[in-house]
Amino acid sequence: MPFPNVRLSNRPLHFIYLCDCSGSMAAQGKMQALNQAIRQSLPGMAEVAGNNPEARVLVRAVRFADRAEWHLQEPTPVQQLQWRDLEAGGITAMGDALELLAGVLQSPPMEERALPPVLVLISDGQPTDDFEAGLATLMRQPWAQKAVRLAIALGHDADLEVLQQ
Repeated sequence: MPFPNVRLSNRPLHFIYLCDCSGSMAAQGKMQALNQAIRQSLPGMAEVAGNNPEARVLVRAVRFADRAEWHLQEPTPVQQLQWRDLEAGGITAMGDALELLAGVLQSPPMEERALPPVLVLISDGQPTDDFEAGLATLMRQPWAQKAVRLAIALGHDADLEVLQQ
């Protein structure tokens, strides 16, 4: 039986991009492809979010090259997001990026009522740091274990073995 004037609260769904901005991403149009793919995905994500009032889709992004840092640090509602293009240059601190991400996949700052996050790594998969240590740190977080984890390989020279982990 429905309850009039009762509104269910929505649950946050964190969608976090991990974007490789290393020098190797400048070749073969990989950086342009990364920016374009994210920019073009946002309207569809906003439409799906609008059709699912029980979830609040929040987007964040980590960029990594010589070091990892937040490109979009604050969880931003997908409907309000304006993507700022990333640029390539430097080495590939992918392990650093995974460790930075691990820090936000703890409760708190993750809300206990949140839906499992979606983590999307976009890279040519050629890390120059201790990727395995970063991955181990990430996977110790309960929210990382529950997450939907995706890796998008860019370029014919992508290291698929790294990205499949």
